Amino acid sequence: MMKSRIILLMIAFSCLFLNAQQTRPYPEIFREFTLKYTPPLVSNSLFDKIKLLDLRGDTVRLGQCQFGLLNKKFTLTPKPFLSIQLASIISRATNQSAKNGELVLCLKKFMFAERTAAFTEEGFCSFDADLYRKTDSLYYLIQSIDTLIRVRSMDVTKGIIHRSDSVFTCFVTRNLLNEGNLNNPLSLKEVVSADSIAKHKLKLYNTPNLVNGIYTTYENFKNQTPDKSGIVERKKDKIKSIKITTDNGVEQMIKPQDIYAVVTDGIPFIATEFGYYPLRLRNDDFVFIGKLPAPAIATGATFFFGLMGTLLSSDYKKSAYFYSVLNFRDGRFIRVREILFGKDESEESNWYYNQ
Repeated sequence: MMKSRIILLMIAFSCLFLNAQQTRPYPEIFREFTLKYTPPLVSNSLFDKIKLLDLRGDTVRLGQCQFGLLNKKFTLTPKPFLSIQLASIISRATNQSAKNGELVLCLKKFMFAERTAAFTEEGFCSFDADLYRKTDSLYYLIQSIDTLIRVRSMDVTKGIIHRSDSVFTCFVTRNLLNEGNLNNPLSLKEVVSADSIAKHKLKLYNTPNLVNGIYTTYENFKNQTPDKSGIVERKKDKIKSIKITTDNGVEQMIKPQDIYAVVTDGIPFIATEFGYYPLRLRNDDFVFIGKLPAPAIATGATFFFGLMGTLLSSDYKKSAYFYSVLNFRDGRFIRVREILFGKDESEESNWYYNQ
């Protein structure tokens, strides 16, 4: 009996020790990432070379994945450089029939992350890039991609890396016969600032005074064409209620989950199922801090999120506050990072306005 107790104590101590090793803050550990997917051979390719225009803020890190029995986190880093790996992709996908053309991959995002919840693992990769044909000093857009790759399984690391590898590689190789839009030549400056140029073609981003009203879709919000007007009860930065009058003359309360946004006194508020949150234009992006569903169970296509934030922790929550950015293309909420406040939710607005 005594021997059995000692064995049980030793097992319990070992588990505690291993857990402590996992939670102890260790220095960042890097693991090499290489694009290994074998693309199909493309005959008569228009291109035999490619260059990388890397617009990512961090060109060293590709996010984190978990390896080993203890799911130890490693930071992925490209080796060799992505520019060299891209050249290898073209070499593997073409033969002597390839023409002497040059591609340029404008990479804006390529980031991995994983999370563990409810006895399963989810792997994510955010991939945002534009592919151009370069002739002399001009660039011609061939194709764009902005996607979230998602894999769910018991051991997700190999799956998300392989799938993302194939999506990345195929995005390049499937366009080797694509001439691009030859009617719209761009300069290097226009290529680098393509997103900013696209934003400022939208009324939402280039009008000094937003139109008051209720917007049920992002399409109407970006075009500044409200669906209806209403009575907004607001106290400082908090909307308490929104009411409309129906065709029958009945006053009806609007629920935040039924609309996309509202503008009152020229101030825009985004609507989520949890309430209304003020939007601010920061560095050419509309941002907000608001309560959103945590994406552990189902994210679908409704939400898109920043993968390097504290969002992908192992602790499941039904909802949380996030610092989020509007995707100017389709209005999705890009969760950048989770914001931790105290019990008093007024801290949210105080923090927000003091930044």
